[in-house]
Amino acid sequence: TARKLAKQNKIPYRNQSSLLNESTNISLGSAYLQQMLGANKGNPVLATAAYNAGPGRVRKWMKDAKPVATDIWIELVPFYETRDYLKRVLTNTAIYRSRLGKSPTVLSELMPITMDVNK
Repeated sequence: TARKLAKQNKIPYRNQSSLLNESTNISLGSAYLQQMLGANKGNPVLATAAYNAGPGRVRKWMKDAKPVATDIWIELVPFYETRDYLKRVLTNTAIYRSRLGKSPTVLSELMPITMDVNK
């Protein structure tokens, strides 16, 4: 993934140890998140899940998912690591929004129940 993203985005990358360079790591991580946002119609919850578990898994989860509220969808994510990651990212998003003087975002606004990324 890193090699492909580096080539697509003209980011210097030699091997896996390049990820230890903070500038390279942030650039590749940002590019990958942008790619996941695009693949998930701008949905930050699905993009974050795809960033952690992989885009194919999120497509499968959404294909198999029934319409439910965002918090329930997160609890139904079959991987503990991804479920925990989503909770931590969304919690920190709320904290940073508050520190920036922005109003909190309601989970249902981040991921409408009718969201279908497979179409």
